[in-house]
Amino acid sequence: MQFLQNNKFKKRLLSHSAILIFALFNSPSIYAQECSLNNGQIVGKGDNSIITIKEKNKYTIDGKECSFEGQFDTVAGGIGDGNTNMMNNKITISNGQTIYNLYGSKTNSGSSSNNKVIIDNAQVIWKVYGGYSEYKDTVSNLITISDNSMA
Repeated sequence: MQFLQNNKFKKRLLSHSAILIFALFNSPSIYAQECSLNNGQIVGKGDNSIITIKEKNKYTIDGKECSFEGQFDTVAGGIGDGNTNMMNNKITISNGQTIYNLYGSKTNSGSSSNNKVIIDNAQVIWKVYGGYSEYKDTVSNLITISDNSMA
Protein backbone atom coordinates (compact mmCIF):
# COMPACT_ATOMS: atom_id res chain seq x y z
CA MET A 1 0.00 0.00 0.00
CA GLN A 2 1.19 3.42 -0.84
CA PHE A 3 -0.10 6.30 1.29
CA LEU A 4 0.46 9.91 0.31
CA GLN A 5 2.26 12.00 2.90
CA ASN A 6 0.79 15.51 2.72
CA ASN A 7 -1.37 17.05 5.47
CA LYS A 8 -4.39 17.70 3.23
CA PHE A 9 -4.59 14.00 2.39
CA LYS A 10 -4.27 12.98 6.06
CA LYS A 11 -7.18 15.25 7.03
CA ARG A 12 -9.32 13.89 4.19
CA LEU A 13 -8.41 10.32 5.12
CA LEU A 14 -9.75 10.89 8.64
CA SER A 15 -13.16 11.88 7.25
CA HIS A 16 -13.59 8.60 5.38
CA SER A 17 -14.78 5.51 7.15
CA ALA A 18 -12.56 3.17 5.16
CA ILE A 19 -9.94 3.59 2.45
CA LEU A 20 -7.24 1.51 0.88
CA ILE A 21 -5.04 3.06 -1.77
CA PHE A 22 -3.12 0.92 -4.22
CA ALA A 23 -0.77 1.51 -7.14
CA LEU A 24 -1.94 4.05 -9.72
CA PHE A 25 -3.16 2.50 -12.95
CA ASN A 26 -4.89 4.33 -15.79
CA SER A 27 -7.65 2.65 -17.75
CA PRO A 28 -10.68 3.50 -19.85
CA SER A 29 -14.09 3.69 -18.16
CA ILE A 30 -17.46 1.97 -18.78
CA TYR A 31 -20.56 3.55 -17.22
CA ALA A 32 -23.27 0.97 -16.75
CA GLN A 33 -26.35 1.84 -14.79
CA GLU A 34 -29.25 -0.36 -15.85
CA CYS A 35 -26.83 -2.00 -18.33
CA SER A 36 -26.24 1.11 -20.46
CA LEU A 37 -22.49 1.31 -21.10
CA ASN A 38 -20.50 4.55 -20.94
CA ASN A 39 -16.98 5.36 -19.69
CA GLY A 40 -16.11 2.15 -17.74
CA GLN A 41 -18.30 2.83 -14.71
CA ILE A 42 -20.96 0.69 -13.10
CA VAL A 43 -23.02 2.93 -10.83
CA GLY A 44 -26.07 1.89 -8.80
CA LYS A 45 -28.92 4.16 -7.74
CA GLY A 46 -27.24 4.99 -4.41
CA ASP A 47 -29.90 3.62 -2.06
CA ASN A 48 -30.10 -0.16 -1.55
CA SER A 49 -28.24 -0.99 -4.77
CA ILE A 50 -26.68 -4.44 -5.11
CA ILE A 51 -23.88 -4.96 -7.62
CA THR A 52 -22.15 -8.32 -8.14
CA ILE A 53 -19.19 -8.98 -10.44
CA LYS A 54 -18.05 -12.58 -10.58
CA GLU A 55 -17.49 -13.32 -14.27
CA LYS A 56 -15.39 -11.60 -16.92
CA ASN A 57 -17.53 -9.13 -18.90
CA LYS A 58 -20.67 -9.93 -16.84
CA TYR A 59 -22.26 -8.40 -13.74
CA THR A 60 -25.61 -7.91 -12.04
CA ILE A 61 -26.99 -4.58 -10.87
CA ASP A 62 -30.12 -4.61 -8.73
CA GLY A 63 -31.04 -8.08 -10.01
CA LYS A 64 -30.55 -7.33 -13.70
CA GLU A 65 -27.88 -9.34 -15.54
CA CYS A 66 -25.63 -7.26 -17.78
CA SER A 67 -22.64 -7.85 -20.05
CA PHE A 68 -20.06 -5.71 -21.83
CA GLU A 69 -16.67 -5.81 -23.53
CA GLY A 70 -13.84 -4.04 -21.74
CA GLN A 71 -12.39 -3.43 -18.30
CA PHE A 72 -14.20 -2.30 -15.15
CA ASP A 73 -12.82 1.09 -14.14
CA THR A 74 -15.07 2.44 -11.38
CA VAL A 75 -17.78 0.51 -9.58
CA ALA A 76 -20.01 2.34 -7.07
CA GLY A 77 -23.26 1.57 -5.28
CA GLY A 78 -24.11 5.21 -6.02
CA ILE A 79 -22.46 8.50 -6.87
CA GLY A 80 -24.27 11.60 -5.65
CA ASP A 81 -23.90 15.30 -6.37
CA GLY A 82 -24.78 18.04 -3.92
CA ASN A 83 -26.44 16.94 -0.66
CA THR A 84 -27.47 13.49 -1.88
CA ASN A 85 -27.18 10.86 0.87
CA MET A 86 -25.94 7.44 -0.23
CA MET A 87 -26.77 4.39 1.90
CA ASN A 88 -27.32 0.64 2.19
CA ASN A 89 -25.46 -0.39 -0.98
CA LYS A 90 -23.66 -3.71 -1.36
CA ILE A 91 -20.95 -4.54 -3.88
CA THR A 92 -19.38 -7.99 -4.24
CA ILE A 93 -16.34 -8.61 -6.44
CA SER A 94 -15.10 -12.20 -6.73
CA ASN A 95 -13.58 -14.99 -8.84
CA GLY A 96 -10.41 -13.22 -9.97
CA GLN A 97 -12.07 -10.05 -11.32
CA THR A 98 -10.08 -6.79 -11.49
CA ILE A 99 -11.52 -3.36 -10.59
CA TYR A 100 -9.61 -0.07 -10.58
CA ASN A 101 -11.76 2.04 -8.21
CA LEU A 102 -14.41 0.67 -5.87
CA TYR A 103 -16.89 2.67 -3.75
CA GLY A 104 -19.74 1.38 -1.59
CA SER A 105 -20.99 4.90 -2.31
CA LYS A 106 -19.53 8.30 -3.11
CA THR A 107 -21.07 11.73 -2.53
CA ASN A 108 -19.93 15.34 -2.33
CA SER A 109 -22.00 17.03 0.40
CA GLY A 110 -24.30 14.21 1.52
CA SER A 111 -23.53 11.44 3.96
CA SER A 112 -22.44 7.91 3.11
CA SER A 113 -23.61 5.18 5.47
CA ASN A 114 -24.22 1.44 5.89
CA ASN A 115 -22.51 0.43 2.65
CA LYS A 116 -20.78 -2.94 2.23
CA VAL A 117 -17.93 -3.83 -0.12
CA ILE A 118 -16.87 -7.47 -0.35
CA ILE A 119 -13.69 -8.40 -2.20
CA ASP A 120 -13.23 -12.16 -2.39
CA ASN A 121 -10.45 -13.60 -4.55
CA ALA A 122 -10.40 -10.42 -6.65
CA GLN A 123 -8.06 -7.51 -7.31
CA VAL A 124 -8.44 -3.76 -6.80
CA ILE A 125 -5.72 -1.67 -8.44
CA TRP A 126 -6.25 1.86 -7.09
CA LYS A 127 -8.88 2.77 -4.44
CA VAL A 128 -11.41 1.03 -2.21
CA TYR A 129 -13.86 3.03 -0.08
CA GLY A 130 -16.64 1.54 2.01
CA GLY A 131 -18.23 4.98 1.88
CA TYR A 132 -16.88 8.34 0.73
CA SER A 133 -18.15 11.86 1.38
CA GLU A 134 -16.17 14.97 0.54
CA TYR A 135 -17.75 17.12 3.29
CA LYS A 136 -20.19 15.07 5.42
CA ASP A 137 -20.07 12.02 7.65
CA THR A 138 -19.31 8.47 6.64
CA VAL A 139 -20.77 6.02 9.15
CA SER A 140 -20.93 2.22 9.47
CA ASN A 141 -19.38 1.39 6.12
CA LEU A 142 -17.67 -1.97 5.80
CA ILE A 143 -14.95 -3.44 3.59
CA THR A 144 -14.34 -7.18 3.74
CA ILE A 145 -11.27 -8.58 1.96
CA SER A 146 -10.55 -12.29 1.73
CA ASP A 147 -8.42 -14.66 -0.34
CA ASN A 148 -6.97 -11.87 -2.51
CA SER A 149 -3.91 -10.91 -4.45
CA MET A 150 -4.03 -7.11 -4.15
CA ALA A 151 -1.99 -4.90 -6.48
